[in-house]
Amino acid sequence: MRAYVLASAALILSASSANAAVLTIAGSNARSCYLAAEARSPSMAALADCETALSVQPLSDDDRVATYTNRGILRMVGGDRSGALADYNAATALDPRHPEPYLNKSVLIFDEGDNRVAAQFAERALELGTHKPGVAYFVLALTKEDAGDVKAAYHDLLRASQLEPRWSLPRQELARYQVRPR
Repeated sequence: MRAYVLASAALILSASSANAAVLTIAGSNARSCYLAAEARSPSMAALADCETALSVQPLSDDDRVATYTNRGILRMVGGDRSGALADYNAATALDPRHPEPYLNKSVLIFDEGDNRVAAQFAERALELGTHKPGVAYFVLALTKEDAGDVKAAYHDLLRASQLEPRWSLPRQELARYQVRPR
């Protein structure tokens, strides 16, 4: 069985942020965990489905990585930031070449204020071919703006907007900029 990344994200950074839920092809508990992560619905039942999938169901390595990532999203949305980080770390320990745990770690760590590490995780997600590159560029833009590199931040926001045309947050951030000809 193979895990597939869902092509939608909704960010929880400050006022909004982004997570890449990972579709599993495994049994019903893993799928329920994925659907809850996609809906950003961190109910006790959803978390129990994730736990059951991880502890009881026979999962492929890809599905196990996906389920840890999805449970991490649910934990992050539910405010359990240390639990989310533990899940993302478990996912990357199982498969250090899977980009989505790095992307979600970048969002979590940016939200906690460590821009340097958040940027490293966003760049790693891009290197590994994340299915949500616009989210990674958005995180990079915010870290660069905070560091004072406004020009680079603007270009990363443009890239995020181009890669995620239906996502309004990059466009909202771009509206704050004024571009003047030289």
